[in-house]
Amino acid sequence: MMVNRIAAGVSVVVAGCVFAPGTAVAESYQPPQLAFVAQGDDSIVATITNPNDRGVCFAVIGIDGSVHEFTEHDSAGSAGPGSTVRPVRSGLAPGRYQLSGFCGSSHTSPDQVKGSDYTVEVPASKPSTGSFGS
Repeated sequence: MMVNRIAAGVSVVVAGCVFAPGTAVAESYQPPQLAFVAQGDDSIVATITNPNDRGVCFAVIGIDGSVHEFTEHDSAGSAGPGSTVRPVRSGLAPGRYQLSGFCGSSHTSPDQVKGSDYTVEVPASKPSTGSFGS
């Protein structure tokens, strides 16, 4: 008799783990394809490619010890499914910046996948040296 109760208990647990027909586990997102380059005296250009067939990919930048969206919530800095965007972040002080990016169903969703980390140096502007020659 004890064997029957254990077997019945096991069958209930196993039955609780069976998925109903037509249900599927959502596939996770692939991380964004990213590239960053300093431009001029105060800008960084990001290239953000969304390799997914859904969702959104965007870049982030570390400024003064905190992480910000690269384009500060401007949708022009977000790559939709299968697309590439090249936003510019201007007005940066000279220094080293840590950058990365994410892909997910939205900018705030818990299903986001992080891309690689990058460091970009924004150079100090060079003072004019005047003209040379006679």
